Amino acid sequence: MGRSKLFGWKRSVAQESGSQLVETALVLPIFLVVIFAIAQYGLIFASYITLRHASAVGARQAIITVSNNTNLIASAAKGAVGPLLDSNLVGVTVTTNATVNGSVATTVRLSYPISLIIPYVVPPFTGGATRTRTITATTIIQ
Repeated sequence: MGRSKLFGWKRSVAQESGSQLVETALVLPIFLVVIFAIAQYGLIFASYITLRHASAVGARQAIITVSNNTNLIASAAKGAVGPLLDSNLVGVTVTTNATVNGSVATTVRLSYPISLIIPYVVPPFTGGATRTRTITATTIIQ
């Protein structure tokens, strides 16, 4: 009598072994998309922090530069994006404006096109599967 229960138990385990494969096949793609999305957002945030730091370096260069040389400010900002970002792809815009109280405000704006691993996990989700997004960082000094 004990042997028939043992065989019945083994047969039910053998019948259920295929369900684990089906469950894995259903869950694995969702799990991988979540893992790649976490990695993608980590790269975006690291790139933004680097770009933000480079914008601050450019603003500091604008403070210590007497003649407000835009080429010197742009080269200082581009030099601060390495090694994470490619300095050849960084767009630098330096503008100088007079404020209401008579002081001069200098704006250093950097933009960088970041390539995406999975284009569907980064908003906006409409407009097709573009492989790049542009991130920007702006620092204003007086």
